[in-house]
Amino acid sequence: MPGPANRREEAVARARADIEHGDLGKARRRLKTTLRNLGYDPELISLLGKISHDMRDPFEAGRYWLCSTAEGEEVERDIATFVAQAGGKPESVRSQLPRALRLGSLDKYPPGVQERLRRLQLTDAVVRSTVRVIELPSVEDTRSIRILFGVVLSAIILWCVASCVAGTYAIVRYFVSE
Repeated sequence: MPGPANRREEAVARARADIEHGDLGKARRRLKTTLRNLGYDPELISLLGKISHDMRDPFEAGRYWLCSTAEGEEVERDIATFVAQAGGKPESVRSQLPRALRLGSLDKYPPGVQERLRRLQLTDAVVRSTVRVIELPSVEDTRSIRILFGVVLSAIILWCVASCVAGTYAIVRYFVSE
């Protein structure tokens, strides 16, 4: 079974062959799958950005180039397009980033990516935890709800008992009257 490095190299070679045959969409799908399976890889991410840019999809290109080591005017322009269309806030940018690009700690990225994320004030887009703490109401806050629930439940039980008694009475009258 081939190791991750071999799978990566094979996927990149096949993607380059797809590009040579003019099938950019297939190349992009192939690399997205590889990225999802193998995790963060600056070369794969840069190549995904380049393919998306060549497909005239600046949002997708910027999505990948944001966390890549790629540089240049077109890279910065597509990143700006992505950030603007994603909402501009770290939370909204984070929601648009593929999971493989969210490493959870700024120091896990190459230095150029760290600098870019700081410059764009998007460090929270890759650092912030996805776990949200939900504060539950206290017991005192739920007292009236519990009382209402108890009253409704008691009414339902009383109705069921009354229905059973009435049904039993009707059945007994039916058999006794004959």
